[in-house]
Amino acid sequence: MSNVPVLWAQRKDKLFITVDVPDVANEKVDLTEDKLHFEAVGGLDKNRGPVKIDIEFYKEVKKPESKWAVRGKQVSFVIFKKEEGHWPRLTKNTAKLNWLKADWNKWVDEDEEDEVPE
Repeated sequence: MSNVPVLWAQRKDKLFITVDVPDVANEKVDLTEDKLHFEAVGGLDKNRGPVKIDIEFYKEVKKPESKWAVRGKQVSFVIFKKEEGHWPRLTKNTAKLNWLKADWNKWVDEDEEDEVPE
């Protein structure tokens, strides 16, 4: 569940997740091998309550190697996959999630991945 736009892209070994929320404050991140929970105050929601994101990953990820940073108007995550390979989707849930979209600026087709620099 999310009340702000979330973008994602992948490589065979990692995921890129971007939460589009300006003026982030009081951020809390809970990353486990199968879930990401993010909560903060920011953007248009400052007066209406916290920004919340809960993502149950399609497969397991490596918590210790993964990282995140607040960058201006967004929060960026680089999350490493436990097993290399492309996922058909980010979440276990097969339903269309209106708040989750592909990040076409970072997206690389699987067969072109080795040709593109990080």
